[in-house]
Amino acid sequence: IDPKLLITAPQVQNDNEVQGWIRPDRIFGFVNMAETAGEEINGELASHFERVCGNKGYSHDYYQHNDHIKQEQEQFAITTQQQQQQQLEESKNSVVKGLLNKFHHHHKITSKEIMNEIGIEDCDYIARGIDSSYWAHLSSHNNQKLELHVPCVRDPLEHLMAQCYAFFKPKTFDCNDRHVARQIEECVNDGVKNRFRNKDLKSNPNIDLKCFDPVNSSPARYRDYMGTVLQRKRVENDYFYNTLATVLQRNKEDECIWSAGEEYQTKTRMMMVEKYEYYHFCNECIGSENELPLLGNSF
Repeated sequence: IDPKLLITAPQVQNDNEVQGWIRPDRIFGFVNMAETAGEEINGELASHFERVCGNKGYSHDYYQHNDHIKQEQEQFAITTQQQQQQQLEESKNSVVKGLLNKFHHHHKITSKEIMNEIGIEDCDYIARGIDSSYWAHLSSHNNQKLELHVPCVRDPLEHLMAQCYAFFKPKTFDCNDRHVARQIEECVNDGVKNRFRNKDLKSNPNIDLKCFDPVNSSPARYRDYMGTVLQRKRVENDYFYNTLATVLQRNKEDECIWSAGEEYQTKTRMMMVEKYEYYHFCNECIGSENELPLLGNSF
């Protein structure tokens, strides 16, 4: 861990004194890329740390959100199968309505209009799924140093298949189609194309790009790493994932890519890395000095 960050660690207590928390010398950002556990990462941090501002939740009201989800799931567990199915449909519809309403806010989903109205002046950590030009603009505000964390699934094929089964457009990847690029394009989320652009991020002297694998490392390990620089909340509670809003589960046995052979898989990976700046960055970053040294779980 960068020694400069360690001096900003949360309050430390011994027999003689309590050292107050010192604000970091930079803002931390998280590029919320689709299908990279962004909701869980945002939720974990908002549950445990102060001044987390994300499109999937804010620190100031996330305690109540977790309590609500916990009670909702406990109630769901004792309902009949017919009632459960009805409740699942209602939950899905509420998520869709929330995403379509630009002025919507219900703890879990905060629209960009609401986030812009709140502002980021008091945020230590910002999580957003937004065009990469936003981060370039943010870093130029008061010449602010920004350490930007980019989630990179170690195997891009895993990320590709997850997008095929994404919320709004489930798609079957066809390994028999000779036009592999077309199959990739139909699955790749728009966020891959517009949430990471070299012109906005890699050439900006105020942005320090870091990466981590949110799948193999787990969001909990990332949470623990951020615990070395973010201030713990006075009252914390466990993050509860809203399983009622989960719309579609993957079945890897139905995904032809895993039985298509090593040559086909390698070709597909290379095409992704060559075409998309996000995958090219991840390919270079994972395993390099810019990959975050995530800690073991300590909570």
